[in-house]
Amino acid sequence: TAADLRAWAEEKVGGSSIDAETLKELRQMPGRTREALKADPLAHAARVGVVPSLPDIDWSNGEAAAAALVARQKAARVVEQHYTLGAVPVFRRDEIDALKATYDRLDSDGRAALLGTLAKSLDGDHLSATLEKVAGDRPLFAWAGALYARNPEVARSVVHGEAVMKSLDKAVVPKDDTVTRQTIADKLGTAMQHLHRDRSAAMQAAMARYADLSAKAGDFSGVLDAGRMEQAIDDVTGGIVTWGGGFFSGQTKSAVVAPVRGMSGSDFAKVMDGLTDADVAGARTEKSPVTAADIRRLGRLHDAGEGKYAVEMAGGFLLGADGKTFILDIGRKIRAAQLIQP
Repeated sequence: TAADLRAWAEEKVGGSSIDAETLKELRQMPGRTREALKADPLAHAARVGVVPSLPDIDWSNGEAAAAALVARQKAARVVEQHYTLGAVPVFRRDEIDALKATYDRLDSDGRAALLGTLAKSLDGDHLSATLEKVAGDRPLFAWAGALYARNPEVARSVVHGEAVMKSLDKAVVPKDDTVTRQTIADKLGTAMQHLHRDRSAAMQAAMARYADLSAKAGDFSGVLDAGRMEQAIDDVTGGIVTWGGGFFSGQTKSAVVAPVRGMSGSDFAKVMDGLTDADVAGARTEKSPVTAADIRRLGRLHDAGEGKYAVEMAGGFLLGADGKTFILDIGRKIRAAQLIQP
């Protein structure tokens, strides 16, 4: 409060009066803190003494790099608790360019090792928050890093495939023609259609995976192998499932990324059949609340993150109790069910 700020300021200056300009600056401090935390939370916290200086990372020493990342994650958690924030990246903003430059300098084995160190040292939330900072201009870096946490073998294949595409004079991927584009579009369907950056990154990762598979098979023909392309897409996304499109919905089936790697369409349908009203608590159209049965009968799903989906119904997206787009977290529902199994 203003009184708290005045008391703090007067204590700092030994009880002397505070001029109007100083009070104005003090009142602006909360806003400045919010902006600083939004721009660079770890740097701000270190600057004001909430956390100590962050340890440097020596990527040439895997064990030392892992220890430094763990220490940084601990600092990030302190910042999150102190300022009531969600997961924050474990790098300062000025370090992100250096991270990208390090990745760019490495060969495919070195890049895979860097991704492995990140994925093994950080939990899912902090890995995602960190990779988000490189995703803008290094989408394959970010996608492969997230993939490494779920399937190291495929992540390494993606990194190697990217190098193969750049280094070989042989054709390890098909021509970017109508047939290739249509094959990819048919496989992906509507998956990630509103997550344009993710869909683009997934396609790049799939092409790199395809290149690695082609090289290992000794196929340098440049002719599209549709089965290999579908495998590559499944490998890098975890699989595409379709759901909905019943008679009453008046819509075609929606394609989404499976909430669990390798989940079949029939298993996904079983999860949706088991949806309860508690799972959709607070969900509503602009006019009225909806039930789980309403979503099964009339809903259409759209990817909104890993294991998460926005629900389209009645000409728009469902809203939550907070007035924002309602997100159906099927991944969490599956994890909860696994925890209570005997």
